[in-house]
Amino acid sequence: MIRVNLGIKVNGSLAGGTATLYVIPKIRKWDGSTETEIASTTSETLSQTVPSSTNYTFSKSFTVQVPVTTYALKGGETLRLTIEVYEAYDEAGKSVTVYLAQDPQNRADDNSIIPAAGSTQLKADIPFRIDV
Repeated sequence: MIRVNLGIKVNGSLAGGTATLYVIPKIRKWDGSTETEIASTTSETLSQTVPSSTNYTFSKSFTVQVPVTTYALKGGETLRLTIEVYEAYDEAGKSVTVYLAQDPQNRADDNSIIPAAGSTQLKADIPFRIDV
């Protein structure tokens, strides 16, 4: 099981209704020329009721667990983590901006993901075994 910890923020100019967001983390192997998907999953859906005012913001820090069976990597191969973000609003034609925090040093960001989401770090805890 790979655990992916991330912080996310959504801004929009919407009035009323519900905004939702989910992510799909994908674990892939890269051998230098070909990318092969090993595992992926869909996170919980985050929902926020938007007040009748014209602007809204919501932030959240959460963990997504990606189920992975044992997988062997050869010398020179690397793992890649891809995060796909999907945001929706229950009215067509509305625009939003989604921010995905991904600073390894957890610095404050220009989009104020901290403190609402708690962190600007994107972490993937990947258990591994080395055969010698």
